[in-house]
Amino acid sequence: WQQISKEEQTELIEIYESTDPMLKQNSAIAVKLTEWFDDQKVKLSNKSRTAKLWLSYVQYVQLVHKFIEAERKSNWCMHVSATRQMLNLFAASGHNNYALSCRLYLQSVEDLEVNHPDIHAQFVIGNHSVRRTEKIWSGIWTDLSIEQILMRSLKGRGGVIGRGISENILNVWTRTMHRCA
Repeated sequence: WQQISKEEQTELIEIYESTDPMLKQNSAIAVKLTEWFDDQKVKLSNKSRTAKLWLSYVQYVQLVHKFIEAERKSNWCMHVSATRQMLNLFAASGHNNYALSCRLYLQSVEDLEVNHPDIHAQFVIGNHSVRRTEKIWSGIWTDLSIEQILMRSLKGRGGVIGRGISENILNVWTRTMHRCA
């Protein structure tokens, strides 16, 4: 690490102590520090296979975090970007079915803006995930929402679980559930 000036030190301290350091992530000193850090990661990866393994592990964990953040914040662009980057993760880990499904999903997403611009517009404004409240971190996946709601109704008061699930009970419960709700 090369010597940094007093002004750069002061700027780094300001970034560190600010309430939202992401606002200054494009400042000259932040870019310089990021470049140095990336250079150190490359040097470390070249020296040790173990370090390379752990750095790639951290990278994949950050990718999964990015994907979860995209869903929770209902950020469509981040969702598509993270999903595209996850293709390599699926292929490298041997999850061929996920890799194939993900590739097909991304192809349909790319065509969405042309074929269905109204749906694409809804996704861009954040309507691709389910929200029960308008809090920033409250978005969840559609399949998770269905599972939570269905399981709650199955196990809750008046649900099927605990009565013994026969075909007749399940049939009656399914046909009357919407009226009870």
